[in-house]
Amino acid sequence: MKKAFIFIIALTAILSTGCVSNFTASADYDKTTDFTKYKTYSVLPWNAQASTDIGESPKAKIYAAINNEMQKRGYKYQEKGGDLTIGLSVLIEEKVEIRSDGSVNYNVGYGYYGYYGAVGMGYGSPTTYREYYYNDGSIVIDIFDEKQKNLVWQGYGFDRLDDNPHKNEEKIDIYVKYIFHKFPGKVKQ
Repeated sequence: MKKAFIFIIALTAILSTGCVSNFTASADYDKTTDFTKYKTYSVLPWNAQASTDIGESPKAKIYAAINNEMQKRGYKYQEKGGDLTIGLSVLIEEKVEIRSDGSVNYNVGYGYYGYYGAVGMGYGSPTTYREYYYNDGSIVIDIFDEKQKNLVWQGYGFDRLDDNPHKNEEKIDIYVKYIFHKFPGKVKQ
């Protein structure tokens, strides 16, 4: 019974992460930075000039996910003046994909010409091209040393967005978790 329960939990975990299979996350950071010296963080307000305009609900969900990831690592939130300052950019870009659809038509014809006759074959391949429009979404999280005013970590991720905005919003927690997976910092206990 216990093995079946563990199997069901493992299967559920695999299936639930399958919804972000195309999501790509990466990060880079200053390797000389000692992240254990930081204890607190602050979050910069939304920067409309550096981001695509998105609704208030997804913004709030992204900020909540960032706070959750930082607090899981032992950092304490401060309204202003934290050891680390976090900036956020969200970019949505419309893209077009061109697909070709072709079919092959075979034709056989018989004709009588001369003494033996003739057989002719031919085929045609009409190809149609279609444009498919979609959106790519990117989340970029910058973390700065507040005193030094320099970037110490940057994480980002991108994915092809669903046409249904609610489905995209449901994935925000997982997206931010994947981005922070590459964060080296944790508060020393």
